[in-house]
Amino acid sequence: ATLSFFERTGVLVKGHVNYALRYHFTGSVGGSYTRKNFDGNTQRRWNLDIRHNQQFNPNTTLNVNASFVNNRNFYKDLSNNRNERLNRQLVSNATFSTRWGEGKNSFNINLSQTKDLETGRELSTLPRASFTRSQTALFAFDEKKAQRSRAQPKWYNAIRYSYNNLLVNSASKDSSNDTTTVVQRRMEHDVTLSYTNPGRLFGVFTLGHNFTYDEDWFDRTRTYTLDDSNAIASAEVEGFAARRLFQYSASASTKFYGTFNTRLGPVRGLRHVATPTLSFAYQPDFSDPFWRYFEAPDSTRPELRRDRFEGSGARNTPRGETNSLNFGLSNLFQMKLGGGDKEKKIDLFNIDTRGGYNFAADSLRWSNLSTSFRANPQKNLSVSMNMSHSLYDYNRTTGNIRNQLRGPRLIQFGLDARWSLSGKRAAAPAAGAQTQSEGAAAETLAQPNQLSPSEFHDPLAPDNAFTATSVPWSATISFSYTVSKFNPLLTSKNAYLDLSNVEVQLTKNWRIGYRLRYDIERGEVADQRISFYRDLHCWDAQFSWNPSGIGKGFYFKIGIKAPQLRDIKIEQRGGTTSVFRPF
Repeated sequence: ATLSFFERTGVLVKGHVNYALRYHFTGSVGGSYTRKNFDGNTQRRWNLDIRHNQQFNPNTTLNVNASFVNNRNFYKDLSNNRNERLNRQLVSNATFSTRWGEGKNSFNINLSQTKDLETGRELSTLPRASFTRSQTALFAFDEKKAQRSRAQPKWYNAIRYSYNNLLVNSASKDSSNDTTTVVQRRMEHDVTLSYTNPGRLFGVFTLGHNFTYDEDWFDRTRTYTLDDSNAIASAEVEGFAARRLFQYSASASTKFYGTFNTRLGPVRGLRHVATPTLSFAYQPDFSDPFWRYFEAPDSTRPELRRDRFEGSGARNTPRGETNSLNFGLSNLFQMKLGGGDKEKKIDLFNIDTRGGYNFAADSLRWSNLSTSFRANPQKNLSVSMNMSHSLYDYNRTTGNIRNQLRGPRLIQFGLDARWSLSGKRAAAPAAGAQTQSEGAAAETLAQPNQLSPSEFHDPLAPDNAFTATSVPWSATISFSYTVSKFNPLLTSKNAYLDLSNVEVQLTKNWRIGYRLRYDIERGEVADQRISFYRDLHCWDAQFSWNPSGIGKGFYFKIGIKAPQLRDIKIEQRGGTTSVFRPF
């Protein structure tokens, strides 16, 4: 238990307890209570966090994760943790899971509540139960009998099925205006049949077929009418309703290999792996009046049709017929270094391309052509890029797409690059070179803010300014750039340069850290933080300053380093936080 005293605003009491029964369960309960002066008004505020994990047997578990607050601005006003202040949702869950039948059958039941701290809207699910039967042979092949009779599997032994069942009972309430709670119930049944050709067509292609049938049951639907102003109004109608959807798809794929042997330095060979795929998908237009899933408030205006199951929590009923042929090409480039026991294979980069053609569309049948590039030339360097091209022309006056083919036109581009750097780790001390207390002090210096594994997460504590590292210096540089030209008349660009985990061990006792997010397009700093850490033997000191961005202000702390006494500390804060006024 800890007590924080603020000389101008009041007190804050925090406490937590960890419990465990070996081989059975573990958990923790923690929270805080404060009676403080908030903008001239004395208020009582509290929060409570509960964690519980229990294992009844190797296949059955229970997990509980619950968070409660009595005021929606609790973390916003009290927490010094940047991520906690940005998180404006409280999520509580309790999940019971079990498996049986060699793991092919699983059952889960979940109780959950999500509260939006900004709007006050609450969504509760009591319960959400699901049963899953993983892929299983529809006509099993008895291998024991086959060994005696030397029988071979038949084509129908490759037919497999899977089944998913979901029952949801949800309730939503807007506590900001005390609206009536809305309760919704639905059940979903999903059956999938799949078949993969055991051999290869012409010795080259792998063929597969997939048929999916979904049947959903609802306890209410929506009806639509036109009001006096000719606007569409909707109302709920209680009563059982069913929706049946299905889809069929087929695919073919193969692989081609190209190798190039060379002796260029340590390089012994290059390889190119090309994986072309071709797939077909069909799904009818479920907005057609034949299915009765859509309703038009005016029968003479079919363009006003609306989904009767909209807002039920399930996915919306698909619109438009799908009769498409899709294609793709994946390219993997590899390199082999050395030979013998020292042989090493490296994936240089991937280039993937995707596209498709919808025969059922009345216009714009070609889909956008998407291309992605990924490379990890080194463990600490990664580069990714994605592009999307349209094959259609556009009206340069209105910016609308025209049903007229032209050369590929770039409509979206994104680039991300990340580079992590660090100095060499300090050499381990020779045996007997340090006493036990000196070794512990050195470890604390290298890891100033590391929590012990059993320590309860404190959502009110500042986020760590220093990472747990023993290297003399480290830095991560990342760059992101995006361009959107879906509407050529409204092109948007975003470019950011990020410096994170920048730390330098200036001397034995001094360490400095820095974080920066720079908006290149606007030419301004979006967020930054400068931090200092000073080892004071049995004590330590830390100072962080956020001149701009989220959590603008400063934080200063002097405390005892020993884990058992870490909560004995003196803190000072200042800046724009509503509770801690600038000094």
